[in-house]
Formats: sequence, structure tokens, C-alpha cells
Amino acid sequence: MTSHAVPPVPQRERVFAFRAFVLRCFGAMNDAPVLDVAGGKGDLSWLLKNADGLDAIVVDPRVTDHTKITRTAMWHYQTRHEDVTSIAASRGPQGPLRELDLQPPFRQPRHLRVYMDRDLLEHCNSPEEWMPFWTEASQKAEETGRCGHHQSLELERAEGVPRALRIVDATEALEAIESCGLILGFHPDQATETCIDLALHLRRPFAVCPCCVFPKEFPERKLRGRTVKTYPDFIEYLQQKHPAMRSEDLCFEPEGGYSRSIVLYMLEED
Repeated sequence: MTSHAVPPVPQRERVFAFRAFVLRCFGAMNDAPVLDVAGGKGDLSWLLKNADGLDAIVVDPRVTDHTKITRTAMWHYQTRHEDVTSIAASRGPQGPLRELDLQPPFRQPRHLRVYMDRDLLEHCNSPEEWMPFWTEASQKAEETGRCGHHQSLELERAEGVPRALRIVDATEALEAIESCGLILGFHPDQATETCIDLALHLRRPFAVCPCCVFPKEFPERKLRGRTVKTYPDFIEYLQQKHPAMRSEDLCFEPEGGYSRSIVLYMLEED
């Protein structure tokens, strides 16, 4: 594992630190899609799209919401010639965002509104079974993936909210997965293991920053004969999936006992 003597990354700047890690490790990327698994409201994909020109695709059953990051980026653009160092709004995530010097019009990433789970992993191997699976999986996401990111149902249904461009066509969805050039997972929760398994199956480079373990949901995970219950054990369990898997600590501020800042990744040459 590699680590660097840097100040701990504040919670609000974690997505910027992860993006910087991705750019540093994977360098110039081609036009292939980048899957942002369990991307939540979509900040990482929004940054990759607008700051880096990548075809980022959020893979998450919840609706995305780019309102805050879009408004903040616009504010920085409108005040680009002003000294805002003393303004409270320039702290937190706005600091790194201002440094990117983004200019409108801002673009929205794409969105696969579906769970990244074992069912998806199994069915993406079979084009014949994909069509009915996609229909079912899309419906499941609509029914059970509502109101993420502290959203109300009214906000989820509201018009005018900047959201990722949803992919609804089954063929386009499968093509996006099969043609991806990089798979990312920033604190992807229950999708963490499947995210890595998909990358290994497709033989794609990846970077995944695990977070919660969910031992009750995944009792089949074993390490030295015992159920995986802690964050360190989860990291070790995932590392055993491939001998060439690398790791790096992004040095986040601790939260709940662990900083949850370890990134597991593999490069194209691995």
C-alpha cells in the first residue's frame, strides 16, 4: 500500500480527492464510458463530465440531482474576477471547485438507473436475457430506489432539477456497460463487491473506495473462516479477489472510527 504525508481530507472534499486520484493513476483516458457505480446524486460524474470531458455514467437506482454543484459552479464563474476568499461559501467543496475554473454551459452525465448487483452481473453476460432483465431491473429501481440523498418524493418528481440523462433503451444500456473503459466506485455501499467483480469480469481497470461492510446483508463473505464484519477485514477480503490489486490511502478525516479512505484499484497493465 502506498500513502502520502498530507493533511486529512475534509469530508466535503472527498469526491475531489477521489477524482484527483483517478486522474493521477489513469492519466489521459479515451472516449470509452466511465461507470460511476452507486454514484448517488452524481457529483463525481458531473465533475468528470465538465472538468475532464469524460463520458461519465452514473449507475444508481436513485434519481440524480446536480442542483447544488451546478449552482456553485455557476456562482464561481460569475464571481471569477472577484476576491471571494473571505466569503464563507468559498470554503468546503467550493474551494476545489473554484480551482477548476469551469465555464457554462454545464453538461449532464448519463445515468443507468439500476442496481449494480449480482443479477446485473449475471445477465450482462447474456444478450438474449438482457432485454427482459433490463425491463424488470428498471422497474425495480423506480419502485425501491426512490428519494435518495435526503430527497422528498416531491423533489424527486420536480421538474427543472438538473439531472443526469437517463438511459432507457436496453441495447444502449448494455453497450454502455460492455464498452466502458474504467469502472469507479466511491463509497458504493452494497454495490462495492459487485463493482470490483464486474471490472474483473470485463477485464477493465477500476478504482473502488469501499465504505460500509453490511455484514447482515452479506453473511456469505468469509475471511479465515469468519464472517467479514469490520472495515479492515472487508478491505482484505476484497484484495484477495486478484493478486495484482493495488491500494492507496487517500487520508480522509476519520468518521465513525475509520477514515474509510483506502482505494483498491487495478491499472490496464495489471
